[in-house]
Amino acid sequence: MKFNLYTFGTRVIYTGGTKQYAPIVKGEKGTIVRVEERAYDCKEGYTYDLGVDWDEASTKKHNCSGAARSGHGWWVFDGDVMLEPKKEPKKKRRKNS
Repeated sequence: MKFNLYTFGTRVIYTGGTKQYAPIVKGEKGTIVRVEERAYDCKEGYTYDLGVDWDEASTKKHNCSGAARSGHGWWVFDGDVMLEPKKEPKKKRRKNS
C-alpha cells in the first residue's frame, strides 16, 4: 500500500499533476482539510483524494462538504500536489560591539 504523506493540516502546492482543475492554478497553495482513500490503482497502489482549503477564493470553488471555507475548497488527487517546503526561521544577526 502506498504511504500517504498527506494528512489533515498539511500545506500543499498544486503542481498541475494529472488533471487541470478550472478554479486552481499551478503554484496555488492550500491546506488539506480531508483525506479519502480511493479505489485500488494497479500501477500505484492506493491513491488518495484530498480536500484542500486553498488560500485564494473563487466563485467556482466550494467548501469540500463543509471541511473548507466557502469558496476556498476543491478536491484534487494526491499526485496533483506536492508538500509546501517548510520555511527556515530567519537567524538574527549579532551586532559587533
